[in-house]
Amino acid sequence: MESASGIFYALIARDRETVLVETINAAGNFPQVTRTLLPKLERGVKQSLRYGEYSFFYRDEGRFTFLCLAEAGFPSRAAFVLLEEMRVEFSKLPPQLTEGIDYSLNSKLGNFLRERSVALSGSERSITNAKRELGDVQEIMVQNIDKLLAREERIELLVKKTHSMNIISSNIKRNADQVRDCLLYTSDAADDLLCVDLGGRRIIKK
Repeated sequence: MESASGIFYALIARDRETVLVETINAAGNFPQVTRTLLPKLERGVKQSLRYGEYSFFYRDEGRFTFLCLAEAGFPSRAAFVLLEEMRVEFSKLPPQLTEGIDYSLNSKLGNFLRERSVALSGSERSITNAKRELGDVQEIMVQNIDKLLAREERIELLVKKTHSMNIISSNIKRNADQVRDCLLYTSDAADDLLCVDLGGRRIIKK
């Protein structure tokens, strides 16, 4: 199946653990990978984290973290424009709403995250505008995601394209079950799948 393209995942989290809003345009275990990463992200910075063929982009603003996931070749300027737009839209909310539980802002910001992710992923004009708005982003650090995770925490990042633009939290458990089943394959069986080597780890795409 065709792999995910452009920006296919975005979220806003509070205190590195409460995911206030999340939008997904692919199926896989990356929500679980992200929740492992969140507590380990550096504070007060803009960074991109490389994971094989994919890149996490994030902007940390103290208690709140703005993050998206895209193909590694996706323009970082466009990704950080999305994060800035997310921050601005989030800042318009009444303070009490930012203290909600997991997914409490999906109804208010979910469509915005989804629509802007699609727009920035598919429009050359949007990407050009992103370059103009952000200018030089060489100061944004890029590092390998393995540097943040202990060996026992490193897991395969599975991504496959889906027609659903916003898989709600109830589907995340199903994805986790699929990941568990997939990891039961032996390494020989895994070689029969469409895989990308990650230096000892694989991204498996169905």
